Amino acid sequence: TLRRGSGAAQKKSAGLMEQWRKLGGKPELQGMFSVSFYNGVRDGGAAVTSMLFMYDTLGMSPKTVGLYLLTGIGAMLVCNRPAAMLSDRYASQRRLIMLPAFFGPPTMFACQSLCTSVEPYWALGVLSHCLVALQFATISPFIIEHAGKPENRPQAFALHTTSTDVGRVLGATSMGLLAGAVSVPAAMQA
Repeated sequence: TLRRGSGAAQKKSAGLMEQWRKLGGKPELQGMFSVSFYNGVRDGGAAVTSMLFMYDTLGMSPKTVGLYLLTGIGAMLVCNRPAAMLSDRYASQRRLIMLPAFFGPPTMFACQSLCTSVEPYWALGVLSHCLVALQFATISPFIIEHAGKPENRPQAFALHTTSTDVGRVLGATSMGLLAGAVSVPAAMQA
């Protein structure tokens, strides 16, 4: 019985890898997984460099940093519904909505590295979080549309999450090293 169970597990694992290979072979999903990886690099790098920048450059207290983060999450909550409505309204042209949604936050983050006071840094952060809400409103429908059969959707979402998580680890590590070797603003801009 032990051999039989391990053979079934190997067969199931092989089936999963084949499903991932097929999903990863679709050009639309390849693009989405690449963007997911890129967003993960940005998120991981931002998690490290933004904290350093807020403490070292702007002199923000832990309480102010917490309030800044809360404001960003609040902005996302406020923007979630309008973003979803926009994504649904322009479903046939969703890619046009995705462009500002995906390129806006890194642009805002690079601009934040140039801030010398808290107020513009905060305003750019809120705007960035609103655009992240638009990302969230477009990713799921895009994956659902391009995954094919309904049974492929869980694995397509798993590949999206895996791409993002690998990017986060790489982004946090590389941008932390770059911040230490060059400067925090340079890492934020990278």
